Amino acid sequence: MEGRRLISLRQSYRGIILFLCLTILGVVGVGVSVHFRVLEISDAWHLYTTARSERFVLLNKLRGDLGFGGMIHKFKNLVLRHDLGLVPGLETSFLNLKRHLEEYRKLGPSAAEEADLRAIELTVSDYEDKLGLLELLIEAGESPTVIDRRVRVSDAAALSALTNLENIAFHIGEGLRGSDRRRLRNLASIRAQLGYGGMIHAFKNYLLRGDEDYLDQARERAVAVRSLVEDFLTLDPTDVEQRHMMALLATVTAYRHSIERAENLRPLGMDISEIDDMVRVDDGAALEALDKLDAAMTLRLQQRKLQVDHSIDDIGGWLAVVLIGVGLALMLLTIFIGYLVKRGMLDPIDRLKEKVAGISGDRTADWRIDLNNPDFISVQQEINGLLDRLQSQLHEITMERDRTAAAMETKSRFVANVSHELRTPLNGIIGMSELLLSSPLTEDQKKLTGMVRQSGEVLKSLVNDILDFSKLNEGKINLVVVPCCITHMADLTISILSDKAAARGTKLEKQIDPDLSEWIAGDEGRITQILLNLCSNAVKFTENGTVTLSFRRRLVEDEEMLEIAVTDNGIGISAINLGRIFDRFEQVEEANGAQVEGTGLGLSIVGSLVELMGGTLGAKSEEGKGSHFTVTIPYRPCKAPVVSAGAAQSNNISVPPRKILVVEDNEINTVLIQRILEADGHMVETCSDGAQAVKAAQENSYDIILMDVQMPVMDGLEATRQIRALPNGAAGIPIVGVTANVMEDDRQVCALAGMNTIIAKPIEQAHLRQALADFAIR
Repeated sequence: MEGRRLISLRQSYRGIILFLCLTILGVVGVGVSVHFRVLEISDAWHLYTTARSERFVLLNKLRGDLGFGGMIHKFKNLVLRHDLGLVPGLETSFLNLKRHLEEYRKLGPSAAEEADLRAIELTVSDYEDKLGLLELLIEAGESPTVIDRRVRVSDAAALSALTNLENIAFHIGEGLRGSDRRRLRNLASIRAQLGYGGMIHAFKNYLLRGDEDYLDQARERAVAVRSLVEDFLTLDPTDVEQRHMMALLATVTAYRHSIERAENLRPLGMDISEIDDMVRVDDGAALEALDKLDAAMTLRLQQRKLQVDHSIDDIGGWLAVVLIGVGLALMLLTIFIGYLVKRGMLDPIDRLKEKVAGISGDRTADWRIDLNNPDFISVQQEINGLLDRLQSQLHEITMERDRTAAAMETKSRFVANVSHELRTPLNGIIGMSELLLSSPLTEDQKKLTGMVRQSGEVLKSLVNDILDFSKLNEGKINLVVVPCCITHMADLTISILSDKAAARGTKLEKQIDPDLSEWIAGDEGRITQILLNLCSNAVKFTENGTVTLSFRRRLVEDEEMLEIAVTDNGIGISAINLGRIFDRFEQVEEANGAQVEGTGLGLSIVGSLVELMGGTLGAKSEEGKGSHFTVTIPYRPCKAPVVSAGAAQSNNISVPPRKILVVEDNEINTVLIQRILEADGHMVETCSDGAQAVKAAQENSYDIILMDVQMPVMDGLEATRQIRALPNGAAGIPIVGVTANVMEDDRQVCALAGMNTIIAKPIEQAHLRQALADFAIR
């Protein structure tokens, strides 16, 4: 039965093919009869389609957004004039450029065009990335020359890409004839010679950099623009077009005068901003003229389209009769094909759907085909229903992701704020304890005070762990690679932990392979943090034993690596616990079952830091016999840094008494710093906010100022800026920032405000005295 049905289906399709062949012959005959009439409108239609090329339109927009009146024009004016009111307009140019680049991509560009678009996009991103730094430098009062050097971006790739794209667009427009093609190319060339890489660009660069080559470029571009304008005027322009071209020519002439005037003023040593004010040209008329000329060109193209429409209307009536006949034939053909498709395709699909429903619903159901089932539209409805459910689930997932991201951001801010606030009382606890320990005390009092200080150090370690954990999660920790002395890092680790080890009857040893270079390139602070964490854990779980810190060189997959090992003969770690010790908030109990101090973040932080350095962290242990932790990081030997004689003697220099102003809003911190300084023989005066500090610096003479950063009334950054602006000798007083925020970004902000250096809270006496010693040497 099914075989006969298939034979019948094949015969039906043969009939369809024969019918289609006859129909095609009829249509071909009709096509030949109208062929010559269609040729009459082909040229006009080709003119319209090529002239309306989207590439031409978008490239003209990109030139405008990049150059004259666009991104580079506004960016250079912002550098020259320090007017932050130009920022919104510059940000609008960035958005327009991105939108037009995406619109170009929708046209299906070739691989070469895509590479050129990417080059332009990267250059725009570079300018956008520099905007934040530009605003900071303007607020810091830097000169235009310094700002230009700091925010300079290479334009070569983007200019080359624009030229390539324009050549492709002009090739597409080869179908344009006569003056139309010259008009389009002329307008595009005027924008190129005026803006990005043109006259305005070169002129602004000359003002900022004083390079005579830019001056020559600006003159050449001005002459080129004038020549293009004169050429346009030979193309029989309308009165409106002629008026706009004359306005454009007047602006170019004004710029030529400004170029000559700038050449005379620049060697006089005048301020660049003053020169810019004296040679400034009003661009409004020229910008409006370019926009109007573009609009006039668009109107001209629309008029050509009307010509095409009229030509088509002339033959529209005659073709209508032919199309009606063809339409009737196609309608009959469609009905016939629809019948065959229904019988040969839709009915089998219905039977298949019924079988699937029987399998998924009830495997015992009758699988026989029912020809009276609903038609194919039911399948589409089921698919649409599935898509609706998927879209709803995707929306829920997106909302949950946004909520999670917001919660993570809130948590990060909370951790940072809490850790910052904890450092202030910690500063008082640790600092006051150090002062007490340096005063006459009984043995019992020294013991109790030592316990207070030790508790403060433990709390500081916990705060640092939490802060490091938060920053590692957010990817905000950057390595600072400097020459590091292996012996110094090992000795410093042992020195810090020596008292703790002695209290547990444990011996600390170091072993350094003699083949190792004494100095390596790395982040000394983070490597020392890793050593302290691993060795502190080893001491914590080792009583009356030995902890060995060793360094050796090894080869890993043809790459030289530095292997740092910490070995102890303490209580060891069970196999079950060894698998989870690198997890966050996990801790190993002591042998007596007691929970040890700490957050459980130490080894997790070590693992993250080692991974950031491009290394690996491993552990071996046997319960009751001890543990062996290894850190493997890239081995990069280097030369010892050159240290000046003054810096080499800074630890031993005797600092003479200084007159010091302490600016701190917290009373405990003020008392602590004052006691430390007075104990060293310095004369100390105090202020509780930045406004008082500025007044004190005006009225008195100080050798150094210790400035807290976060204070009421006026913060330390603003106070530093105002002191640096004072007319008397106070502007040169060394200012040391005192802050709990010591990341690289924080240091840059303090430096931009005018601070010479910063020291971290909680304040340690050694760090404070070292800062004073540094300025004593200077």
